[in-house]
Amino acid sequence: NVEDREFVVNNLPVYTEYNITVTAINYKGPSAENWGVGFSGTSIPSGKPTSVNAENVTLNVVKVTWTEIEQKLWHCKEDDQRYKVQSEAMNGTNIGDVETTVNIEASSARHGVNISLNGGVQYQIVVIGYNLMGDGPPSDSFTMVTDPGEPGYVTELQLTSIAHGLAVTFKLPKFPNGNVMKYHAECIRLSDSSPAPGSPITVDASGDPSELVEIVFKELNPGEYYSIVVWAENEIGEGKKSKSQGRPGFFIGKPPQPGKPIKQSSSTDNTMVLVWTMVKAPEGSTPAQGHRIMSRLVRSSRRRRSDDEWTTGDNVNTWAEPNNTYSLDGLKLGDSYDVKVSAFAVDPNTGLEVETLGPMAQYESGSGGAKQITGGGSKWFIALIIILVLLILIILIVCLIRRNRGGKYPLKDREDKYRPDDAESYPLKDDMGAFQELEGRPNQANGGPKPYYHSGGGDSDDDSMAEYGDEDHGKFNEDGSFIGQYGPDKGVKDSQPFSTFV
Repeated sequence: NVEDREFVVNNLPVYTEYNITVTAINYKGPSAENWGVGFSGTSIPSGKPTSVNAENVTLNVVKVTWTEIEQKLWHCKEDDQRYKVQSEAMNGTNIGDVETTVNIEASSARHGVNISLNGGVQYQIVVIGYNLMGDGPPSDSFTMVTDPGEPGYVTELQLTSIAHGLAVTFKLPKFPNGNVMKYHAECIRLSDSSPAPGSPITVDASGDPSELVEIVFKELNPGEYYSIVVWAENEIGEGKKSKSQGRPGFFIGKPPQPGKPIKQSSSTDNTMVLVWTMVKAPEGSTPAQGHRIMSRLVRSSRRRRSDDEWTTGDNVNTWAEPNNTYSLDGLKLGDSYDVKVSAFAVDPNTGLEVETLGPMAQYESGSGGAKQITGGGSKWFIALIIILVLLILIILIVCLIRRNRGGKYPLKDREDKYRPDDAESYPLKDDMGAFQELEGRPNQANGGPKPYYHSGGGDSDDDSMAEYGDEDHGKFNEDGSFIGQYGPDKGVKDSQPFSTFV
């Protein structure tokens, strides 16, 4: 059928080469032949490598050789033909972490392959051929014992800074080359190559490849860098040494205050050379990791007062000498500058920085170098002004208090003189709000004090205003009031005044 473009031939041998010819035919006859070469489908190799052999080349290197699989047994094209070499340790637990399977192209395996194995271990080696369809049958196993030797480098080495110390962690070497019995660690100060306190340290090994070993060095100076060296030891001897460098950590807290910066004679009109003393941190406290010079313009020859912010210079990290030196450049002739030293430290675990500021000094640039301004007179003058202002405020407050208190007057003294001691026990009004008679109150007849407003003898209901008859009653109105009687234009009231008293 001319509509079909595919023709399937079944039941052919696996990966067999065939010549294929295609011809078109019509009513006039066949066309010219169009031919090609094709293969039947692939399959896994049916053959296996033979004559497997292995021998030690060097420590941890073994060469494996074998007889290759016949080409017709691969059942695939050459580009898809591969070998894998598998090794399995038969004894011991100190076998490290070597690669147990090595893959190689068949075209490269005619002269064998080198693989890495641990020394002093018995291995079983197998070679397998495979292609895209899968693995073929394995070869016969070959058993060998590798040559023992010194351990290799420890693995997963990591250095951690702790307070005034360094902690190093690691695992079993990739190539123990035997049974690892001990681990050694050494801490060396880089500045003078001297060993740190307690160095070296030796610990026993368990031989477990998954075990994380930790060794800690204490009482180290956080201002120094140290080199940590770690190596393993087996029955043959000590192995290769792994190295790492680091600086100890410190306790969280501020470093000690640095000394006051002092101007040196080498200063010029435009440069100020400063020297300050580094203070050693007490035991158990945070030492300074470095210093910074901070400066600001205080008074300029071009203006009375400057609002410049503090400027921080480069870090000074000198630990070998007791003093540090810093050159402050770019000064202007006649200008005054505040300078101080900042001691800082950085926590290696959190990255946070803490600092302590030292005492401030003020210097003026001029010929012959910068001159220090003590500022003693100005401080005493400011203190005197403040004291005077406080005294004036205190005097003003006292005067205001006395003015608002008020004073005594003579009538008040007279009233207090004749007031009974228990006057508060005699209310003038009852509960209904009406005035009460002053009954029971002490009077002159009962021995009480004489009221200052009483001019006669004892109290009597017959008292009247007769005693005032000779006086002018016209100055009282009918309400008994004399308000308004003493105006500037005092006139004569009624000639017949009325008395409201009975």
